[in-house]
Amino acid sequence: IPEEFAVSSVKTEDGVCLLYLPPQTIQALPEDEYTQSLILWSLTESLYSLDYIREIRLLVDGEELEFFGNVPVSGVTERPQG
Repeated sequence: IPEEFAVSSVKTEDGVCLLYLPPQTIQALPEDEYTQSLILWSLTESLYSLDYIREIRLLVDGEELEFFGNVPVSGVTERPQG
């Protein structure tokens, strides 16, 4: 995870985790899509290790992200089954 990576705040309500990221965090992501996906995987796996988290929403400036850099977030927004 890049040194510049930061989280503004985290809020959890009814099993949904809202992860607020500052715009600088997204701008500081490495250009390499594989590295972006590893960072996203690391974040979501850490949050899903908490039993009460069912869904994750990533937000920047109050807007939900569709992409984490170049990586679609749709595949990580709900807890994996199994």
